[in-house]
Amino acid sequence: MIAFAIAIFVNAFLLFQVQPIVARYILPWFGGSPAVWTACMLFFQAGLLCGYSHARPLAKYIRPRLQSDLHLGCWRFRC
Repeated sequence: MIAFAIAIFVNAFLLFQVQPIVARYILPWFGGSPAVWTACMLFFQAGLLCGYSHARPLAKYIRPRLQSDLHLGCWRFRC
């Protein structure tokens, strides 16, 4: 239960702190138009949606031991 609460807290932190900071940092590099801000927000939201789309079936259908093996294997053999 505590791991779930920590995961929710980290998710909220990343969504509401890191996302706007990065967007504001790169805004001048690409002209500072509202479209840059929108594209950056869209990128972060799409990344969040992909993460949820990955985590939901993994948590629902795969045993925890196999989940950890899968993620450790991906981390170990990354390019």
